[in-house]
Amino acid sequence: MTEQIVIKLNKKKFKPLLDSLIKKGGDLSVSYSECVGKCLFFLYLFSSEKNPRLDYMTQYEYLLERTKSTHEVTLLSFLMRYKKFLSTDFFKFNW
Repeated sequence: MTEQIVIKLNKKKFKPLLDSLIKKGGDLSVSYSECVGKCLFFLYLFSSEKNPRLDYMTQYEYLLERTKSTHEVTLLSFLMRYKKFLSTDFFKFNW
């Protein structure tokens, strides 16, 4: 029963987000699982692939350097925004 509740809550919260990502991606994903897979792959490349055009930094490292931020501050900011996302309606959320 708990698993069913979790699935319903996640579907309610993340379905609008996934629909938005699929639409913004030009309908390149045909299913939610494919969209999630593409997002995970993008995140993997963003945070692990060294780019010669960025002085062999990852895009994440480059972003930290450009924003003069630290990993800890960026992570906390993300977690705060994620918590806010979970507690609000996605389409009313101010990025």
